[in-house]
Amino acid sequence: MSRPPATSRKVGRVVVLLALVLVCLRAAQTARALLGAGAVQFPRSVPPGIWAQSLLVARRAKAGRGEAQDSEDVKGPLQPREDEDKAPSKKDDVGEATTEAKASFDQVSRNKPADEASFAEDTEDVEGATAKAEWLQKTADQIRNFSKEEVSCWVRAALEEDGDSDDTPKIVDTLRRESVRGKALFGLTYERLVGMPYNIAAGPAQNLADRINAMLAPTAATGFQVQGARRQLPYIAPKYTMNETVCHNKKLLVCDFEDSEEFAIVSNALMQQLTAWVEECNSSRGICAINGMVKTGKSTVLTRLLPQIILTTFPDAEICFLDFAAFLDVGSEPGEMKEGLLKEVCSWATSSGLDVGHADQLTLNQLMDILDRSGRTCFFLIDEVQRYFEVRHGTLPLWDTLKGFVGVNKQRPNLHFAITGSAMVLAWHNFLKMTPNGFTFVGECRKIFLPWQHPKHELAYAKSKFLATAANESERDELTALLAEIASVPLMAYTATMWKYAQSIKDTQQQVNLKLRSEFVTEMTPLLGDPTWSKPERLQYIRDLALGGATSDPADFFNEIVYGCFFKPYIQELDGKFSFADNPWTVCMAQCIDENGTLVNQSNFPVLQWYQNAQRLQ
Repeated sequence: MSRPPATSRKVGRVVVLLALVLVCLRAAQTARALLGAGAVQFPRSVPPGIWAQSLLVARRAKAGRGEAQDSEDVKGPLQPREDEDKAPSKKDDVGEATTEAKASFDQVSRNKPADEASFAEDTEDVEGATAKAEWLQKTADQIRNFSKEEVSCWVRAALEEDGDSDDTPKIVDTLRRESVRGKALFGLTYERLVGMPYNIAAGPAQNLADRINAMLAPTAATGFQVQGARRQLPYIAPKYTMNETVCHNKKLLVCDFEDSEEFAIVSNALMQQLTAWVEECNSSRGICAINGMVKTGKSTVLTRLLPQIILTTFPDAEICFLDFAAFLDVGSEPGEMKEGLLKEVCSWATSSGLDVGHADQLTLNQLMDILDRSGRTCFFLIDEVQRYFEVRHGTLPLWDTLKGFVGVNKQRPNLHFAITGSAMVLAWHNFLKMTPNGFTFVGECRKIFLPWQHPKHELAYAKSKFLATAANESERDELTALLAEIASVPLMAYTATMWKYAQSIKDTQQQVNLKLRSEFVTEMTPLLGDPTWSKPERLQYIRDLALGGATSDPADFFNEIVYGCFFKPYIQELDGKFSFADNPWTVCMAQCIDENGTLVNQSNFPVLQWYQNAQRLQ
């Protein structure tokens, strides 16, 4: 069949592109229009200055539609939806745009390669190709700015359009729980959707990945991409401003992000440490260990604060964000772990314009050597590092491999690493243990310890932010009760998020307690079960701390990492005796260690059972 004239093709494509833009920019935006299906209204974004307004979306929606109903036309938190009989012309316009968008999407889905080739041919003879590309970019940009609720509606529409309605509620709830917004949505590949923490079934995951890829395709084809490192971080590294404020007559530094739902209270000391580490990378290969207990803000520092500091000092740097939990599976063979990491880094390098060859022809060390020789400054921000050690039961963990990745005993001056995760203490302990010839890997690192407890004026400021989201006095009373005894701002945020989806205060508290205990299982039981670390005198001292009867200085019993993360912030001295103060793991430690300094049943099974059965520890 002969192709239509260029003029006809030009007009047709302009109409389709205009339809897509209309769909994105209309005040009554529609999720299904972006998919090429019927229109479904979703809540508007939160206006600037209103922190965490969407915290109440789920609860208000639930109250308005009942527990079992999962309606698609939930009212927004700040504005009621328009009646269907209002603004008929706007509705007609969106309907026409939806029809055009559907035709465009269906055509792309059926014959994307041919369409891309046709588009490439037309760029020479169709005037205004740049404008088309900009329109395509704007469409992608609108989706990239979606809130969590808007993403939920978009995903719901996509799955139901593909016949996956049975799986939709669970998948939508998972994405909400993981705080997936528009930027993060574009980072979800099939491999990530079927892996932790999403665990979506293969069929719906493939359909959703195809939809996401279809929205990304126009952007990639146009070449309208942000240059530099931010290109590699579409869903992290948001811009932010540092603002000073006063609470209880004391100054505090607040980091306000582009997304008005997010903020972080940051000490001047922390910003100075982060800046100092980045500046050190000018003259040496830098490794930064971000350490802290559960819900101390480790991931926030890694993915929210560090990138902008890096780009200030190294404007042309390439940043590779590696969430090990997103592409590595628990219980894999060691070879699968190494292969997964190799492929992920190789894929990132290729997308960054670095010629590294094919992953199946490289080892991890060879790949890192190539990246270093490229002369480009590369920062690797690694989260959930503990996943790399969670290999199949009975196999050896991969400490040496990971040390090779970050370049221990090798000088790669262009490669820099910031690492954190849920089991940082275990990770660094293993690095130390496996380092040969007395060479101290951790000695190369700048170690940053995040506090579990925050000053009262910081807690008061954060609490006021959360309470401002309460819709009525009853909800305000619930939040006040939940947050009253919490001494950590990140844990306060986690509790408020759990409350958003929980049925009651009791349910929320159970979820928070489970999180704390699961972290204890992740962190401490492997250490307690390691005979090279858990010597009887050390275990007995831990038990004495838990019972309040230790008389020796705890700094004499633990290395810097373990002491700084787990013990120093939570130990108090009274009348010459040391004891835990406000350590959520005190009871766990007391019950898993016998009075003679040995583990109960010589294993960590009792602790695992406590966690898995969600039993209350006495």
